Amino acid sequence: MLKNLVVLLVSLTVALAVAEIVIPAIIPLRLVGPPVTRGDSVYGHALTPDLRATQTTPEFRIRISINTQGFRGPEQDESAGPPIVFIGDSFTFGFGVSDGDEYPQLVSRALSERFGHPHSGVVNAGVGNHGQGRWVKFLRRDAPRLAPRAIVLQMHQNDFRDNGAQHLFELSEAGDLIEPPVRRMETGRRLQQWTERIPFVSRTHLFALVRQSYHAIQMRKSPAEDAEQGEAARADRLTVMLIEESLHICAEQGWPVVALLAALDPHQLELVLPVLERWNVPVSLFPAKSDRQDLHWTLDGHWNEAGHRFAAERVLDLLERAGVIPADSGKPSSGGPAAPRSATGAATARS
Repeated sequence: MLKNLVVLLVSLTVALAVAEIVIPAIIPLRLVGPPVTRGDSVYGHALTPDLRATQTTPEFRIRISINTQGFRGPEQDESAGPPIVFIGDSFTFGFGVSDGDEYPQLVSRALSERFGHPHSGVVNAGVGNHGQGRWVKFLRRDAPRLAPRAIVLQMHQNDFRDNGAQHLFELSEAGDLIEPPVRRMETGRRLQQWTERIPFVSRTHLFALVRQSYHAIQMRKSPAEDAEQGEAARADRLTVMLIEESLHICAEQGWPVVALLAALDPHQLELVLPVLERWNVPVSLFPAKSDRQDLHWTLDGHWNEAGHRFAAERVLDLLERAGVIPADSGKPSSGGPAAPRSATGAATARS
């Protein structure tokens, strides 16, 4: 039995070694490396605190650090002053760039250079595959303890789909927001998390292939066209309500808000911009990949280093227009967004 066991272990080792050589040579893998999220009873999934990881794609290799509070970046430095809190998806998280090159950290460095260390605090609360449902939960539950100096909301085209699929919030028959219990994790996802605990497994090409295949199967489970159109309409209404609720929370707390919108299509902009305008939120439209290929990775589509520098410049401009930081000198001002006004009021500043 011992001899057979040794033969089996040696055979498995050789097979895995061969797979690690053959798989990347014949199959394009979108991502190799350990996941940075775990299941969460509030958000569905959240970043794994105190994590260090390296992820590789056909275009880039990035280093990722999650601090003990569950945010990307270094530990929060209270001596840096009240933080500017960035809330968004994988673009705010900074998938595509290594630690320090994500735009919240670039904004922090720029603030330190312009106004000194006490005014450079930021918190990167971005998490991939999340929409505005997470905005509302985070602003209600976690943001108050951070005592934000301002809120930067980043939105992407796929947030509408994520809002409809994640069910962090739903609309009642009367059109009100309701917060259902977070759905139980699927068996495949639970198995994936269990496998990730095995040393080195999550870093292998074989694991990446299994994960990629599972996601491809899930994507094929799409509804019929008429059902899909109905889901899209409900997702539109839900997204608008979630944005309204997010801005209402910020107004109640007195947090200034600015918004960075990435790749929203014309229909989505027609829904979102009037809401932001009513709440007097300065807005910047980040160029789509089709307009500024130089700011995006070619295959992956996320922002590259140049894209994050561009985003940081846009956010600094927004913070100036919102009065959060001065355009020339002096201390940053404070105060929340004004009460909502009609869509015919003063136009929201855009670029």
